[in-house]
Amino acid sequence: MAGLAEAAAFYGLLIIGAILVIVGGLLALAWWKRWPIAAGIACGLWLVTGLLLQPWSAFHPAEFADDPDEIYWLIRWRAASVIWAVILLAGIACWSIIVRRGNSAQLGLLDHWTRMEASKIEDGTWTLRVPHQRHGVWSVWLSRSDVLHPRFTRARFVLGDEQTILISADQVRAALREWLSDPAGRSLRPVKIDTERSTVDGFAVEIEPEV
Repeated sequence: MAGLAEAAAFYGLLIIGAILVIVGGLLALAWWKRWPIAAGIACGLWLVTGLLLQPWSAFHPAEFADDPDEIYWLIRWRAASVIWAVILLAGIACWSIIVRRGNSAQLGLLDHWTRMEASKIEDGTWTLRVPHQRHGVWSVWLSRSDVLHPRFTRARFVLGDEQTILISADQVRAALREWLSDPAGRSLRPVKIDTERSTVDGFAVEIEPEV
């Protein structure tokens, strides 16, 4: 290969590599923060990279099989094409996770409002029905505003049709301290209650059965 062609191949792969690094960073950010906008930008850059790289033509036989320079750059072109394809799979996985989490949040919001209709606060006691149970662990969506409500002093969880337990508001807030103290945290969050181990999200609390 001529020197000018080698320089073009080098800088082309350099630019493509930089774009792929940015795409990977955006996908990681989208997965971590659940930002569909970041995932959309990453997909747009990925598409531009594909038009520049043209990975579908990277695996053609070398025109001059005895030219070591051509073989050298062809191998790197193929490696970049494989990375491009891997990022495609990562992007699809990222989109599916974002969509699934979004659907879960919507279902959690619906469950939250349904739950609120069936709950009430009386004399500082928040009565809350918890219908979901799996392997002895009960799951319910809680709202940050509910947990931090000044009138909330004690939680009364009605666990399906089995039992009713009481947990003080201070212990609920202590178990969820990290979530409550994060100003950028979600407004809704699923919480797991394990009555056998007396924990809320893995945090030991005093669970008092209602008699």
